[in-house]
Amino acid sequence: MLNRRNRESGFTLIEVLVALVILSIGLLGLAGLQVSGLRGSSSAYMKSAAMIYANDMVDRIRANRADAGGYSRALGAALPNPADTVAKQDLVAWVGALQQDGKRGGLPGGDGSVVVVGSLVTVTVQWTDNYFGAGTTNVQMVTRL
Repeated sequence: MLNRRNRESGFTLIEVLVALVILSIGLLGLAGLQVSGLRGSSSAYMKSAAMIYANDMVDRIRANRADAGGYSRALGAALPNPADTVAKQDLVAWVGALQQDGKRGGLPGGDGSVVVVGSLVTVTVQWTDNYFGAGTTNVQMVTRL
């Protein structure tokens, strides 16, 4: 009986090593999924923030419909003198908020443009999204006043 008990006792070293390899491959897969999920949520956050900035500009234009044409600005254009009109003050504040470093708001590499044609307003918010190698990304909102 003593001899039979010795043959059936415990795991072999090879079985333990195989189990560890399988477990480590599974854990690496879970870590990869976690990183992918974080990248996706960060991109979604930036798109949501861009839509909030676009809505903010549309609200500013609606509050000052009389000078809606004064809000026009191209991407990368120089900022106007904010002392001229309320529209220029709004543009300077809006672009300044977009261009903050991300710690206090803003988007990385953020910029924006506004095109007003009659009662049709097109607001474009552009930023740099490095998470998926997309480079510059933009969100465009078109609405009527």
